[in-house]
Amino acid sequence: MTEQPGATAPTPYDDQHAAPDAEAPATYDAPPTDAPSTDVPAQPRRKHRVLRWIGWSSASLGALALIGLCAYLVDVTSQWSDKVDELTVISTDLGQRVADAESSQADAEARMVAAQTELDNATSRISDLANEEAQANDRESVLIDYVDAMISCAESRQELIDVLTDSRYFFPGKTSLQVEKETTTYCNGVSSDFATFKTEIEQ
Repeated sequence: MTEQPGATAPTPYDDQHAAPDAEAPATYDAPPTDAPSTDVPAQPRRKHRVLRWIGWSSASLGALALIGLCAYLVDVTSQWSDKVDELTVISTDLGQRVADAESSQADAEARMVAAQTELDNATSRISDLANEEAQANDRESVLIDYVDAMISCAESRQELIDVLTDSRYFFPGKTSLQVEKETTTYCNGVSSDFATFKTEIEQ
């Protein structure tokens, strides 16, 4: 049989040209080129591992950073708590000192007020005593004047008695009756003024 140009000779195992009763050998058909392959290529799998490692690394770093931040915050909180306690102690001490100072100031002011009151009372008493002394001196002077007046009155009465009982005595330019009236008026005035004075000083 002559081969035609450009034609391909059939193979003994070609399905199209094999004999009907010939037993075809077992063959495995190759999968089509457009079917998805079940095998994962090496490069995408390696990329997936790298991304997973980066994710775990980021999560680990984030957890470590969070732990470090929490530790820092705990340390800062502890330091602030110590500062607050220290400031509380200082504030309490200062408050006590201020209270003591205010109490001392109030006590000093009370003592000063008491001393000022005593000073005012003493000053007033001194002034009263000075006034009383002046008044006493004045009263003494007035009493002396009244005593002198009474002595003068008594002497005038004695002179009048002498003139009336002894004819050798007389009052020049005046009669005995005139002198008696004058003496009586004078003595009565002294007695009246002295009684008024006594009433005033006894009040």
